Amino acid sequence: MTGMKKLALVALLVAACGGDDSKKIVLPDVQNSTCDLLAQTGCPSGQKCTWIVDATPPQSPQYVGHIGCAPAGTKGDAETCMYGMPGDTGYDDCQGGFVCSSYKPKADGTWPAGFCKQICDHQGGAPTCDADHVCVRYSGLFTTDSTKPAIAGVCDVACDVFNDNDYDGSGVDSMKGSAGLPIKCPLDTVGCYGFPSGGTVPVTGWSCTNDINYTKNQPTGFRHRFPCNASGGCADSMGNTYTNSCNQGYIPLFYESYAVQTAICTAVCKPLNCYNGMCGNQDINRPGAAGHACTDQDRMGFAAFQPTDHCRFEWSLEVDRMTGTFLRSPTSDTVGFCFDHAAFVYDSNNDGQFTVDDKPLPNCSELGLTGTHADGDLNTPATYWGASDVPLGCVNTATAGVTFQGKQLSEKQRELMMRVQTPRAPYSREIAAP
Repeated sequence: MTGMKKLALVALLVAACGGDDSKKIVLPDVQNSTCDLLAQTGCPSGQKCTWIVDATPPQSPQYVGHIGCAPAGTKGDAETCMYGMPGDTGYDDCQGGFVCSSYKPKADGTWPAGFCKQICDHQGGAPTCDADHVCVRYSGLFTTDSTKPAIAGVCDVACDVFNDNDYDGSGVDSMKGSAGLPIKCPLDTVGCYGFPSGGTVPVTGWSCTNDINYTKNQPTGFRHRFPCNASGGCADSMGNTYTNSCNQGYIPLFYESYAVQTAICTAVCKPLNCYNGMCGNQDINRPGAAGHACTDQDRMGFAAFQPTDHCRFEWSLEVDRMTGTFLRSPTSDTVGFCFDHAAFVYDSNNDGQFTVDDKPLPNCSELGLTGTHADGDLNTPATYWGASDVPLGCVNTATAGVTFQGKQLSEKQRELMMRVQTPRAPYSREIAAP
């Protein structure tokens, strides 16, 4: 309300001065607080529904903004744009339906130039991004409450996780382009980031995103097994982790173990089917495909990769634990994450808890394709479990298809998911602004 009074006062002063109308300041329509960001409705002619920056540090204790009406700009998709100063002019010069990517100042207080990006509905409604883009949410954009998700996202360039990441941070000698495809994220400081959906919208997608910690802790950086917390500089001061908290090619996906509830940076890998008798010579398929495997040769780790590290298929993390709904994505069977089965336990003594008394999850190479799932075999992991069981992610969806009923998991598979301690650390799914 204070901001509204301030703007109204400025408008009255301008009007009272008279003179040339062309020199009058055009202010946002702060009277309208109900405009629809996605539909671009609810604003007067010539205005757009957009994100307006009210205040930023150091002038304000925290970054503050709101959704409201402001004059529509002239800049279109991917054109260079700029925000005005916070407050009366805290809006960008993009056209309606677009927003400038530089919605926050740098650490030194200066405002960088950005690019106009299309606004999209990250829940899958209209407006949608085209096939070359992914709808993603950014931290502090389109939300006025840190406890609530943003009501919209922006369209970022879609990329190939194996072609567009500098996995070792070596710059010129990086692995970008190793898949022989055109590089979509050409800058060394930009990687291909994404997150498994967990069975709820939005669908898993990978897009070009700033590696905000590109220069930190090199040469190991924030890579595999690095604790992603505030004390190490990976999480923010409040302990929040984001999709791009870790260096490119790694995301803060899993907990360190069943006993240590700290998110760790997790390497992205290329999975291969692995189960007893079908895991390649000497279980070579276990860590994933050569060149993108969970090994010290293919990935960089804060700690060495373990013999129990397995490249877990992405689809096993695209299932809603409560409803059993599987939300397939274009990369369900082609992308994986390095996961140490031995670091997690399942409720092998059937007491409803996860403790040191429980058995660790078995390695995929020990299992047949299907297990007995019989209570009498609870203490025999290699018999009770099967490689097609969702919580293990040992094989692709075609091989594990016996466990599906349409897009829903069978009741038995849902039961098995609840029997395993959730290894996935909670994080916002948002991208942190640079």
